[in-house]
Amino acid sequence: MSVVGEILTVAREIKLERTVGTIFYHMSTETVELYDEIYGDVPGEDGVIGEAVDVMLCAVDIMYKQQPDITEEDILKVVRRKLNKWQTKYGEK
Repeated sequence: MSVVGEILTVAREIKLERTVGTIFYHMSTETVELYDEIYGDVPGEDGVIGEAVDVMLCAVDIMYKQQPDITEEDILKVVRRKLNKWQTKYGEK
């Protein structure tokens, strides 16, 4: 199981009532924390990697809440397409 699969598994197990809006709000606070890790003077406990993972967890949770029957493979298909585009645009020519 990939990281995406693990995140989906946990997202499905969470019983706390949450909405796409509340998850998005939480993701925005995590994005601020990531910004602070990158540009701030005092590193936090989680560092850049920890804060980036927090943003990723929220993003996958939003996908799940928006489409509860989404599968790991559904997400990975989009990831592969986006990676190909990313590599084409920013990779060495």
